[in-house]
Amino acid sequence: MAPIGVFLVVFAALPLVIWGMTVRTRQVGWTVGVLLAACAATRFGLAGALFGATVHRQDLVVLGTLLPIPLIIAGWLIERRTAGPRTENPLENRQSAGIATLVLYALVVGAAAGVGYHQGGEVSAPSSDQLLPLPAGLTADGRKSVCDPDTCSTVLGVAGSDGATTEQIVQRLRTHLESAHGWHLDAAGSACRRAGGFSNPTRLCVTLEPMGRLVLVGFDSRKH
Repeated sequence: MAPIGVFLVVFAALPLVIWGMTVRTRQVGWTVGVLLAACAATRFGLAGALFGATVHRQDLVVLGTLLPIPLIIAGWLIERRTAGPRTENPLENRQSAGIATLVLYALVVGAAAGVGYHQGGEVSAPSSDQLLPLPAGLTADGRKSVCDPDTCSTVLGVAGSDGATTEQIVQRLRTHLESAHGWHLDAAGSACRRAGGFSNPTRLCVTLEPMGRLVLVGFDSRKH
């Protein structure tokens, strides 16, 4: 296993180690332990696509990474309520070490999430599903996708199959994009909206550009 893989495995298991160092009661210990194990398993499954692709998979991975923090704190509070305040005992040093490790874990996770959000999400070529299927009277005439490190573009040519003029094609496309896909185009035939999730924020824009007998529908996906 590569060094980065070893680090990820150790980091994923850290909440369970922290809880194991500080747990005092069997019932609360097993309950929180099972929940922490479920978070780790879900995080691995989503990161490795074992459970199938989801639209906000990266957001769920981040949630599975952050959730152990309130789970452990809640476990400590429940144990304090049911078992009373911790007294001086040989576990005192382990409790202090567990708290310090949890603080470090929270700082690392918070910093990683903040850096990821600030840098923006990874861009990929917008899907044709942003436009297709076309309404009656319009046909797709070609598709082209281009990507660079910060932007991916997909352009589709649309023609009329019933002798419609370019202006009529533009109006049909405007109506289709607004009613079927939730866009709100301006007078120039363009619009932008936020795409992706919290951990993978991107900006998706659409433009309508008449060109000869066609209307070019361009979708641009850009880093947040």
